[in-house]
Amino acid sequence: MNLNDANRKEVSLFLSEIVINLMLEEGIELSENINLSFVNFTANQWQNLDNLIKEKITINC
Repeated sequence: MNLNDANRKEVSLFLSEIVINLMLEEGIELSENINLSFVNFTANQWQNLDNLIKEKITINC
């Protein structure tokens, strides 16, 4: 997850709300072992990883 100067606590809270919404309102069961990594990559580094990323959520803070 690319924070781009975002507050980590705010991002964690936001992601928690997304997970709860998916589980309660959409009936989607998510693994208890969800792992998030906070990174600060350059645009070039992201481009190099693009074909390896399966899902992505973009957060503009």
